[in-house]
Amino acid sequence: MSKMKVTVPHNLGEGEAVRRVSSLIQDLKNQFGSQVTDVRESWNGNRGVFSFRAMGMAVDGELSVLPSKVEVEGNLPLAALPFKGTIESTIRNKLENLLS
Repeated sequence: MSKMKVTVPHNLGEGEAVRRVSSLIQDLKNQFGSQVTDVRESWNGNRGVFSFRAMGMAVDGELSVLPSKVEVEGNLPLAALPFKGTIESTIRNKLENLLS
């Protein structure tokens, strides 16, 4: 497994940031269609846990909404290592759009 981490600042307050970010995983599924399957996501306050399969590879991790930033930490299979930069960039861009 390879670790990924994306951090994006915000000025929304935790409640509004959680409301916006809670759609992130579903948005990624909608964007990539059948390439993303077995989507699971659960929230406990300002912390979310997710897992899904992308192109047959298992991905899992946590989202933490803090007072001034959102952190996404995840585990990628080694086969996804060549795409790590693209994956992190896609997540960062989605978060920046959701939090702006």
